[in-house]
Amino acid sequence: MDQELYSALKKGKPHTVEKLIQEHLARSWFLCQETTMDSAMAVPLLLSSWERALAACREDTPPAAGSFLELLSGEVLAGYLDGVEPDGDWADLPEPQLPHKYRLCSAELRAVSPDRRPVYLAHTLGGSSIRALAEVIGSSYEETEDLIKRAEREVIESHGSMDKTQRAALVRLFTEFKSPQSEAFQQMEVPQRLEDALRHQLQLRPGAVQRPAQKPARQPAAPKAAPKPGKESKSGAKKPASAPAKPTVHKPARQPFPVGKVAAICVVAVAVALLAVVLYQRLGVSAQAASVTTYEVAAVSYGDVDTTISGSGTLSPVSQDTLTAAAPVTLTAVNYAAGDAVESGTVLATGEDELGETVDYTAPYDCVLLEVPAAAGDTLAAGEEVAMVMGKDGFTMGIAVDEQDIALIEVGQEASFTIDAIEDGEEITGSISQVSYNGSSNGSATAYQITAKIAYVEGVYPGMSASAQIVVEESGEGLLVPMEAVQTSGDENYVYLAPGDGEEGAEYEEEDIDLSALTQVTVEAGDSDGSYMLVECDDLSEGDLILVPHLTSTAAGSGSGDSGGMGGFGGSFPGGMDFGDFDFSNFDPSTMPQGGSFPGMSS
Repeated sequence: MDQELYSALKKGKPHTVEKLIQEHLARSWFLCQETTMDSAMAVPLLLSSWERALAACREDTPPAAGSFLELLSGEVLAGYLDGVEPDGDWADLPEPQLPHKYRLCSAELRAVSPDRRPVYLAHTLGGSSIRALAEVIGSSYEETEDLIKRAEREVIESHGSMDKTQRAALVRLFTEFKSPQSEAFQQMEVPQRLEDALRHQLQLRPGAVQRPAQKPARQPAAPKAAPKPGKESKSGAKKPASAPAKPTVHKPARQPFPVGKVAAICVVAVAVALLAVVLYQRLGVSAQAASVTTYEVAAVSYGDVDTTISGSGTLSPVSQDTLTAAAPVTLTAVNYAAGDAVESGTVLATGEDELGETVDYTAPYDCVLLEVPAAAGDTLAAGEEVAMVMGKDGFTMGIAVDEQDIALIEVGQEASFTIDAIEDGEEITGSISQVSYNGSSNGSATAYQITAKIAYVEGVYPGMSASAQIVVEESGEGLLVPMEAVQTSGDENYVYLAPGDGEEGAEYEEEDIDLSALTQVTVEAGDSDGSYMLVECDDLSEGDLILVPHLTSTAAGSGSGDSGGMGGFGGSFPGGMDFGDFDFSNFDPSTMPQGGSFPGMSS
């Protein structure tokens, strides 16, 4: 963070906070609204996030890395994942309205799946780094990076049938929209009621500094002066007693609010709560997680775990031309109709010009007629269309490739096409014909356009939808088993054959399986795509049934020590929050549900 800003916040200068409100309130309101999709949740999230971000600025030594906006967006994501209690007083607050120029940008953001959108928003609109986001969501850098990349691919794929010019224009607009100096938020009107509520929350004088082009200041609509009794947040704000203190990007642990804000709680209770938080965050006091294993029966399959890059789009003919009248002409004959295939030089239509001379319109190459809008007897002016033709030299399709993958693509590489309109779904082999080195950035990542080509296929027409897959690393084919099925002991890898009465898809509880009574088969492990692994084994065949263990963490009481997956959040927490049988050991951040709760969680 800028040293001057940091010093001013450390000294508690109100004017500095007012300046931050002018610069970032509109953007943070939009960020909270898009994250929660509910005004009754967006406003409480905004108020608490600003409070925690400013508390972190005052308390962190040295200053937090990144800008205040990055710090604030991290707090928005952390607060959302912790769970937001809706406040009905804000349910009627209108949603943020972007200037007309930027309305398409909302569609760009909402093209991302709801389970990835909160993290994507914090990254793109808030500028939070992947490393900071990984800490907030309790995941690895690689998993968080993959989550962001998948969200970016969803945005790119949402462009659908746009041509290159349209796509480039939208990328430029979206890049401008997400810029820290974006006019979209400078021009967006923020309700005075919301501004005043934020100043009240931050203990500033209402209306001290007005944003440009805003309505005159008026009294806030009964904002809550203090949180409800019985709750304590990460920064000292009240929160359900059962909620865990979730680690965030900003450390050390934050101090409580001034005593005046928690007058309903006696000093002794505050001290006890603080001590519990400090012990939990600093000394690792948490629940001891018990491991419960269930088993699923799966079949050995045959295939590969090739590394591929895929994309979808619409097909365009390699060659396409429109035949037009060079001068006024009256058609005397039209010999073919749309859909007919003809050879190069075939006379498609004949006419007579103003001098009475005969004019022939011939096929420029082997082609299919796409349009024949004219008929015999029609008089055409100069430039009017006689016919539109498509060459039989094949089709092309553009594919957007992420900057992380573009180095793996080269001209001539094989690509497999699947065309939706072909009923049997037969794959058509093509190749990469062009790679563009002029990328298009959306502010957080850059995509490069490549062109794949296939030969002419009868019955396929321009504009049909297709998908393409490019194998960039081949694994070879062999027996495939789920990754979890492969167990390791020393240098030996093995799998368990399923019980004799097992059927594919059957599930067993731990107490129902006696591993010592099952057949253990040694396998040689090969390549993996993260879900399946290639194995070599003379004692296994395609279709054989094996046992796949699934390890789950559950609560087993309080204590010290390692608390399991997701950044130390396995098991139960002080206050009695129970995560049921949620599998933290196999937590995938892309499956984060909207609203901040997880399957099996109760309090």
